[in-house]
Amino acid sequence: MIRRFHFKRIKDTSGVSGTGERIAEGAEMSNGMVCLTFLSPYPHMNMYLNIKICEEVHGHGGDTEIIWDDEEE
Repeated sequence: MIRRFHFKRIKDTSGVSGTGERIAEGAEMSNGMVCLTFLSPYPHMNMYLNIKICEEVHGHGGDTEIIWDDEEE
């Protein structure tokens, strides 16, 4: 089952993707792979092997929180 999430960012250390309640949206596939797209003026989409790698790349040292939109089965 696909599980949706979004990023809530407190501080944008890069100055590119912004801050706020919903700066990116993503989905975790049933095989664990993750698709992520940013809602900034510079939209792009990335794929990751799992949510942990996605968080390590975009977590900004704890300044970004993953908010799950769907409950875990």
